[in-house]
Amino acid sequence: MFDDAFISFRITENIRHFAKPNLFLYQDVYTSTSLLYPFLNLIPAWIFGDGWIDKMSIWNAALLAISIFICLFRAGKTTGNFQPGHQLITLLLLLPWFFEFRNLIYANSGLETAWYMVLLSISILPGKTNWLAPWLIFIRPEGWLAGWAVLFDSLLKRNFRESRRTLIQLVLSLGFWAFAGWALYGTPIPQSLMAKANHLIDRPNEIAKGFSYLLFSGHSIPLALFAFYCYQFPKSWKSDSLTLIWAGLYLFFYSILAAWWPWYLPPLFVAFWFIGAKASLTLCQKYLPKNSSKIRLTMPIALFTIIGIWQIKAELPKIQEASKAFEIRKIASQSLCQFLIKSIPDSKKILLEPLGMNAWFGPSLQIIDYPGLANPKMVAYLSTLPWKVPHRLTDPRTDSALLEKFKPDVLVLWPEEVNAFKKISGFENRYNRIKILPYYPAEKRMDSVSIFQKNQVLN
Repeated sequence: MFDDAFISFRITENIRHFAKPNLFLYQDVYTSTSLLYPFLNLIPAWIFGDGWIDKMSIWNAALLAISIFICLFRAGKTTGNFQPGHQLITLLLLLPWFFEFRNLIYANSGLETAWYMVLLSISILPGKTNWLAPWLIFIRPEGWLAGWAVLFDSLLKRNFRESRRTLIQLVLSLGFWAFAGWALYGTPIPQSLMAKANHLIDRPNEIAKGFSYLLFSGHSIPLALFAFYCYQFPKSWKSDSLTLIWAGLYLFFYSILAAWWPWYLPPLFVAFWFIGAKASLTLCQKYLPKNSSKIRLTMPIALFTIIGIWQIKAELPKIQEASKAFEIRKIASQSLCQFLIKSIPDSKKILLEPLGMNAWFGPSLQIIDYPGLANPKMVAYLSTLPWKVPHRLTDPRTDSALLEKFKPDVLVLWPEEVNAFKKISGFENRYNRIKILPYYPAEKRMDSVSIFQKNQVLN
């Protein structure tokens, strides 16, 4: 699971125990990018009890399994092909990409991605539940794109009745989403979106890389299969227009934002799982008709079984390594927070960058997080600087400005951040390094965290 996931987990815990949808009880900030996700987490919390976050990987894997079976079912319904042999071949074709590293790690990251994929599979595939699409804004802000996909698809098909209904829902969903944000936090815009707006990005270069990454990573087989399917049945792709329009809008949106981080990739799997499944079932109907011999039917089943086992075997070490890395970082974050809680008075301000796990293990700490995922004052100040800021505290100009503005009592820094702060004139006279804790030795930039104090804060 990712560090950011623990932001939502802490909000869920505060809802459970204090009926407050906030990351820190001492401030009302719209910290979770997803308005609904911290409330959805109340379901596994109710089912599993106090140790619920340890079961979140299983919970999210179940949600991902639901999404892939919805894709398979919708593909069967649109093709009219529910023959067991053809369904088995198609399932075996899809399973390696279900177990693909980027799906199981980034979709099962503890973020809202797994829920998002289930709701996408319900709302952007052919069926009678497309009315849900505009309301996906509650699970992620860009979920609103699903509603626009339904609108554009209905206009393309000249179904103006559905177009009017969808347009009304788009307005209503945006209004209710904004009202809910105002009612809970006093703002309609999640704090994380405003924080990321201050980041330094080489936009033209990132847009080009982002589009190719999002389109081709993990989708090569479904794309090739769909291309062959379109070649065999030239006009059949028109029935998939809603799914293709949504995929195009999603690709365009994240490419323009130059936000092509791997955790934005899995939602596209829903579209590609569906078109891959539909292509497979349609081709099976043509090349493996009902009167096909058992040997002819068994050959692709055996082939895809072998490919699936090989693929899963190849992906398993990467998944195990990522799980091990998470456990190491989790234990290190817990040790860091235990040290800070024991040594730092509650009133002292702590400046750091990795917020999630530190907020989970240290909910009473007075954290000033960079770049301001939970701190509106940080975002407001960074927006006044005449330059864009990096993702970490690695720019001496920015770091010096933050020290003057926020006057933190304690700094928790990565190695590269330590080097940046040491370039600030007078820094080593104002702050003393009093602790170095191991963090994640496998990655040099995260192998340790250094804790600096100001004015003898520690007891």
